[in-house]
Amino acid sequence: MVRSRYRAALAGGCLFLALSGCGLQTTEVHPRSSSPTSPTPTTPTTTPVTIPADKLNCDNGTIITIQETTNLWLSAEADGPSYTVHGVTAEDGNRRASILGGDKTSGIHEELQLGESVTHDGVGTFTLIDISPFSGSSRAPGEGGFATFCFEPEDDFNINPDLE
Repeated sequence: MVRSRYRAALAGGCLFLALSGCGLQTTEVHPRSSSPTSPTPTTPTTTPVTIPADKLNCDNGTIITIQETTNLWLSAEADGPSYTVHGVTAEDGNRRASILGGDKTSGIHEELQLGESVTHDGVGTFTLIDISPFSGSSRAPGEGGFATFCFEPEDDFNINPDLE
């Protein structure tokens, strides 16, 4: 009887060793002691953003809002430029979004901080004036937020009349 228990224990130990050789792993967690030389966490500093009143009110243009993963057809022409945004985030006091798009011959792809502008030659200037990041839990970060721009078209650009 003692031998059969010994064999069972030995067989169980061999089975454990065989399984651990096949990828079964265990992990031990040991608490860390705090070190007196550990760096002290710092709070990031941010600079307040001031958007000029004419841009914020969009006195010389049209306010447009684009949701991530959607296309905005900006031109009155059927084959005109379209734009989308991605990376709409607010982290450490920095509010930013990337705008990308254009037409078959030219385009833009620029990450903007609140108040910054990018000009697409032949189309106009986009100034980021507000963002609204997606805050739900069903999507990954950076998907579904909104970015609002003051779009100032160039003189010869025909903006989609539905946007004015």
